[in-house]
Amino acid sequence: MVPIMKYDAMNMIKDPLRRQYIASVFNRVREVFGDKLVSFIIYGSVARGMDSRSSDVDVLLILDDDRSYSDRCMILSKIMREVYNTDIAKRLIEKGYNLFVEFYPLNKEEAAVFRPIYLDMVHDAIVLYDRDYFFKNIMNRVRNLLLKLGSRRIWLDKDQWLWILKPDIRFGERIEYELE
Repeated sequence: MVPIMKYDAMNMIKDPLRRQYIASVFNRVREVFGDKLVSFIIYGSVARGMDSRSSDVDVLLILDDDRSYSDRCMILSKIMREVYNTDIAKRLIEKGYNLFVEFYPLNKEEAAVFRPIYLDMVHDAIVLYDRDYFFKNIMNRVRNLLLKLGSRRIWLDKDQWLWILKPDIRFGERIEYELE
């Protein structure tokens, strides 16, 4: 089992105030979900180091939980109402930061299926917690799929890109995006 929080990963978040805020969010999520928490991953502009004060925080949350997606979202909504009342949240508001955390809360079965958002996470993810390397194993499977297909990420400018998933695709060819 991996440690509760990988502090070296937390230091990859460039903004110290945002880092404190994310730590408070993580700690509260950990308290509420306890052993049901499998993985807590930051992705998007914060993970790429391209965030600004107006950026939200994107979090992939993997849970060993059989509650519905909407029930998971309701629990996270309650957690965030608590976090919004913390001193760090108030300091961020005073400095003009966006406090919104966009959770993508999946259970283990849902997370084990290919998700388009995983494409960017292969390159740009900060793993704060990953029990038994569950997310790392998914990312290895995604990398293998991308290698098998010959996929490439092409940058259009500093904050826009596109994916060519199968450069040699033929007309009428069917592509399966299943993780092996």
